[in-house]
Formats: sequence, C-alpha cells, structure tokens
Amino acid sequence: MEKKIFIGSTKPDTYDPHALPITLEIEIKEKSGMENFKTVDLTPITPPALCLSICGNIGSRGGGQINKTLEKLLLDNSIDYRPDWNTGKLAHLLEVWKENHLNDIKAGCRHQNESGESRKKITIITPKINVWKIKDDETRRRAERLLKLLEIGKVTFQTDLYPVDYLILDIFKAARNGEVYKPKTEGEKSYFEHGIIEIKTEEKAAGWVYPTEHPDGMLTRPCPQCGYRYGSAWLFDALPPNVMDFIEALNESTPADLEDADKGNVRGFVRNHKIRIDIERVPENKNAPDWKDARHYKTILYFQGRRMTTYFSQGTAIKEEPTAADVLNCLAMDARTLQDYPDPLEWAGNLGYEAGTKAAKIFKATLRNTEALKKFLNEEYKALLEAEEL
Repeated sequence: MEKKIFIGSTKPDTYDPHALPITLEIEIKEKSGMENFKTVDLTPITPPALCLSICGNIGSRGGGQINKTLEKLLLDNSIDYRPDWNTGKLAHLLEVWKENHLNDIKAGCRHQNESGESRKKITIITPKINVWKIKDDETRRRAERLLKLLEIGKVTFQTDLYPVDYLILDIFKAARNGEVYKPKTEGEKSYFEHGIIEIKTEEKAAGWVYPTEHPDGMLTRPCPQCGYRYGSAWLFDALPPNVMDFIEALNESTPADLEDADKGNVRGFVRNHKIRIDIERVPENKNAPDWKDARHYKTILYFQGRRMTTYFSQGTAIKEEPTAADVLNCLAMDARTLQDYPDPLEWAGNLGYEAGTKAAKIFKATLRNTEALKKFLNEEYKALLEAEEL
C-alpha cells in the first residue's frame, strides 16, 4: 500500500514568506528476509511482517522526516488544511509516525521502547587537549603520554604527576559523569584561556550514546526486565490493528490535488502556462564546456508562439530526461543571482568563483540566458522568478 497525500499548506509568513504545500508519502509493505529477526518481545516473527514508512515534504526544499517541523506548525496554528484534514487528524498521524515509523528496525525491546528512555536528550561532554600549545617540552611530553594512556584505559596514578596531569584526569572524570569541569585556580583557568584545554558539548538522544560516554547512555545497556542489550540487534514491532485501520482509511490525494500542490512552484508555472520542450542529447554544453562528466542536452522551449534555445546538463546518475520545469527552474535560479549581484566581481565572489576568465565566461553566459529568458516569457518573467524553486 502506497499513498501520497496533500494535507494542506503553510500559512504565508509563518514557515516561509510563501504558502508552501505539505505532502506526505506513506507506505506499508511486507518485508522479506525476516526469518532470522526477532520481535521486540524477543520472539520469532509471525508473517506477514508489515512495515510502515512515512516521509514528507514542505514545498520543494527537501523533506524526509519532517514530523518535528509539522509538530511545531501544528502547535503554532500555521497550517491551512485541505478538506478532510484538521489538527486532530494530523496530531494522530504524528503520534503514529513517532511510534510506528520503520517498525522493522527498533533498537530496543518492548520494555525499553515503552519507557521512552532512549529518546531522552543528554549532553555529551568531550574534552579536547591541544598539547601542541604547551610550551614546556617536558610538560607537553607527559601530557601526550597521559592522553595515550587514557585512550587505552591504562592510567596509573603516580606521585610525580604534574599539575596539568591531575587537571586532565579531573576533566575526563567529570566528562564521564556528565559534568563540565570548572577550573578552580588561576593556573587552571590559564589552560582554558590559552586554548590548551577545550570542552565541547553536544546534545544526543540517549539511545545513540554508550554508558561509557555518559552515565545515562542507553547503547548496549541491558534491560533490567529481560536482559536485552539496547541496540545489539534490529527488532520488529508488529503494527497494531488500530494503526493499520487509520492508515487504510486515509484518502489518497487525486492527481488534481497533487497538481494543486504544485501551483506555486515552477512545475505549476509550466503547467499553467502550457510551456512545451523539445530536447536533443548532445556531446557537450556550450555554456559549460569544462563539465565533461554529465549528460548534456540542447533544449528548445515553446511559449505563446515564441521559442528559446539553451543548453542543460545534469549528473550521469540522473537517467530521466530533463523537463521544461527542470530547465526553467535552473534559468530562474541563475536570473535571481544576477538580481542579487549585478556586478560581475561581486557575482563571482558570492557564488564561489575565482575572479578570472572562466568566471567572466560563466557570468556572460548567465547574462545571455537571462536576457533570452526575459524575451521568451515577456510579461510572465517576473511570475517565474516569484515561483518557488524545485
């Protein structure tokens, strides 16, 4: 079962200045090769092993696991819903998404998953010792030796440790306890002020952290009820009947609905203006002759009795031939760069080109294409530039 659903659009000036369509892709499929896997109850799997995956897009600017973004939009009342959708229905879907997405690769047993401990956010503290900044040779050598011993877990306490050695040991001990070490003396402060010692922090979910990294880390920690070590295998959690019923009851959007989702972007612009394209595969792009490892096309666009000829290239991994929307999307992006940076040197600098003959050629090609695009679209040129990029 696969469903693509247009649930609504963001309200203008909330997530983005434009109203951006929100589309979801939901799939339930039977996964093969599960014979050697176990369930979250550590029992053999009973076929069929039905697996749920959900992903989404907000506009055309990337997507995937957008559930956290949707939660915020929902709480902020920033969504204009399509018929058949509302806050309650989206909230229910987000709960299903959170609990059942990729139910065939659960890292924890049922007890661990239900406790929610693996999702708890913890702060990982990582000390960094820049020994090369220590000026005294003997102190630097001893610090290097100590760090190597710490790395292999063979620190031996000796009476002749230098003050910096004790400081390093205290810093790492505090980090293992989930604490940021605070310097106690002026001498200790100087190590931090001169960049010899740095302490970095990073927030992670407990399920991605070993107990050796943080006391609350879950990875490989045994379950107190069944003994399963968190993250030691991928476990399967069967979809509850009410989840199956909810997904099956969702109405898939019609082709007309999905076309409506594109109305504000370049695809919608092409469809509304009935722009056509002819393409011909060619050995090189005359506007970018140095781009060898690509598929090159000579394209002719048609609109209201006018035509525009240009070249278009795309990576060899893309097997589909370019559409009119693909070509116009790139032309519009190039045209916007000229609006933002009309000066050639400023244009080159902001786009990452080194000033020189090559940058000048690319600028002139961009300028030439943009002038041709203005003549081709005439009064509709501004509307293309206002359309959302793909």
